[in-house]
Amino acid sequence: MQYLQWIGTLGSSPWGDLGSPGDRPTEKAGGQVTGIMNFAVWGDGLDVYTIFGTSDADVVFLDIRGLEDKRLINVKQINGGDGNDLIDMTSTRFKYGAVTLNGGNGNDALLGNAGSDILLGGAGRDQLKGYGGNDYLSGGNNNDRLLGGRGDDRLVGGSGNDYLVGQFGKDTLTGGSGQDRFAFEVSPIKANIDRITDFSVKDDSVYLARSIFTKAGPKGTLKSKAFWNGSEAHDADDRIIYNKKTGYLYYDPDGTGDASQHAIAKVSKNLAMTHKDFLIF
Repeated sequence: MQYLQWIGTLGSSPWGDLGSPGDRPTEKAGGQVTGIMNFAVWGDGLDVYTIFGTSDADVVFLDIRGLEDKRLINVKQINGGDGNDLIDMTSTRFKYGAVTLNGGNGNDALLGNAGSDILLGGAGRDQLKGYGGNDYLSGGNNNDRLLGGRGDDRLVGGSGNDYLVGQFGKDTLTGGSGQDRFAFEVSPIKANIDRITDFSVKDDSVYLARSIFTKAGPKGTLKSKAFWNGSEAHDADDRIIYNKKTGYLYYDPDGTGDASQHAIAKVSKNLAMTHKDFLIF
């Protein structure tokens, strides 16, 4: 049996190793761990652990002490509390299905792992990344940055001017209120077609990575001649096509040439979209 170990500090006070049961803290010391009773990394232990942060800036990296072939399991929730928190669950030594990371107040950075995680930014300007699994990311208040990673993720910006990147998988993107940016930086193939649920022509923008959409034009606002409303390109200059009848956005590398158009995302039908809604970066 192994016991939980902090790597870094939680709040202003490092706890160091939590060794035998007699060494475990019984009162809050820069943070609080609840549920440590039988933390097994091998055997039949099925415990649930919730870690609470403090009003300070918390840094949480979890690992285990002991043999290299052991893995940390069944960590279900980490709450950052107030302050600017970094909660990093990207270690490949973790083995769990899903974890909830709650940043609370402050400007937080929450990093999930291979499970289908829930990342909640809360108040503050937060950065959330889901990595693997079908994750749910919610920025909360303020101007947040959400990156889905791999899997079919759901990203919700909340209030504020948010930056949402689904990345790989068929993701669902909801900006919420504010001037939101929906960025696309992976190949526009069938497996990566995202859905934008609330695109506002008045407030929002679609960002396209020039490294992927190489023929879309120079960096900056999409050129007017490169945009077309219709089911397909109508001349050789068209690169970004919005089909009002279906809501699909397409990328066509050569307009009416031999290359096929590729679906990027789906937005609402009958929007008054123009070239000004797109930016190449």
